[in-house]
Amino acid sequence: MRSQWFHARLDATIHDHANADAMTASRLFSPITLRGLTLDNRIVLSPMCQYASQDGNPSPWHTVHLGTYALANLGLAITEATAVEPAGRISPMCLGLYSDAHQEALAHIVRFYREFGTTKFGVQLWLRVLMSAAMIIACSIFLSRGLPTWFIFSPI
Repeated sequence: MRSQWFHARLDATIHDHANADAMTASRLFSPITLRGLTLDNRIVLSPMCQYASQDGNPSPWHTVHLGTYALANLGLAITEATAVEPAGRISPMCLGLYSDAHQEALAHIVRFYREFGTTKFGVQLWLRVLMSAAMIIACSIFLSRGLPTWFIFSPI
């Protein structure tokens, strides 16, 4: 049997969440301007690697996955790490932005955002970086399965 304190606290919590003034008082749902870009609210979807592209091009998976967030009324959605050169990708299945075909394919997703939602769209640019020991292990796994891999770059 639950205590009277529990029921009183539960009723108060439900009342607080149902109160419209409590929602409007939160800054989470208020606009914010960052360097000239105004977001409708402060909810930002951070980048998530999908490992679903082919030759750096977004696949239908990207259209559906990212399109879902276009309709979610977020302030900003940021796509996964997008390489500026083929050798700089985290894996061979990562997005790229180093050809006109990549640019047009991503523009298709941006057009969807503009047409059907208010969520802003951002791209996390991925530059060639030093690959860690974990990446060396990943390369060996890819090679052992006959999958394409990438070169390990390090300083001389």
